[in-house]
Amino acid sequence: MRHKIVDVLSKLLYIPYVMFSVKTEYALRALSQIANSPKTTKRSDIAEKENIPVHFLEQILLALKKKNIIISRKGPGGGFELAKPLSRITLWEVFSAVEFSDNEPLAESCYPGYIKECHVESDCHIRSIWIQLRKDMEASMKKIRLGILLPSGKQKEAENAVSC
Repeated sequence: MRHKIVDVLSKLLYIPYVMFSVKTEYALRALSQIANSPKTTKRSDIAEKENIPVHFLEQILLALKKKNIIISRKGPGGGFELAKPLSRITLWEVFSAVEFSDNEPLAESCYPGYIKECHVESDCHIRSIWIQLRKDMEASMKKIRLGILLPSGKQKEAENAVSC
């Protein structure tokens, strides 16, 4: 069963929820836990509360940290916290952080972004359609702020969550 966050995304973007990978869903669920914690959130707590495999969560948290979406604190009382308010984090930032590496940006690769070299690229009749769909999806995701998707106990950010 998919998480309710994915259902909300599907309705906002008018696309089937199956387009969101488990990795993106887990990233959003982890961010929800971090946003709702009154202090830093431990990786083990996120994994337990959201039923996410720890090794998979580590990869996701590292990707989010690399893109300055979260920060980590070391030592006693350490853990993860948001690097900026939910109202300033877009769905696109999260999606691109966990789905695509710095070496393979979405715009440079074949849809959905997983093929490095396409052997039929020069004769691909649907490439232009995929490119336009990708651009439209990116534009839509850049308008959606996490403040509207992830209710936060720390902040009331639903206002102005979707920028037009």
